[in-house]
Amino acid sequence: MEDILSGHHVNQKPRVFVTDGSYPNGLATVRALSRGGFRVTVGERTGVSAASTVSFWSRYCAERFRYPDPRSEPAAAAAALAEHFRRHRYEAAIPVGLDMMEVFVRHGESFTVPVM
Repeated sequence: MEDILSGHHVNQKPRVFVTDGSYPNGLATVRALSRGGFRVTVGERTGVSAASTVSFWSRYCAERFRYPDPRSEPAAAAAALAEHFRRHRYEAAIPVGLDMMEVFVRHGESFTVPVM
């Protein structure tokens, strides 16, 4: 059964993508969204160890995604995110760190997801 207004199946949680899973404020975002009823995918740049990416290990993280480092490869990071967003439906994407904010501002037109 699908909710006509939201386009979701009645029992499905809306999905949100949060970047910078190694940042403490990223973890806080993941926790708050999940507690609010969202299914949260956490993204983090390659080069940051999985052990350092605290949000990856949170019980509130439903899925993980790695993207190229936006500081050294901003176009590659944008392309990886654009492809991911084409393959997976999200209600919103939330860039947490300054580097990712810049990627979303400069390349946001290629993303198929609203940015918060």
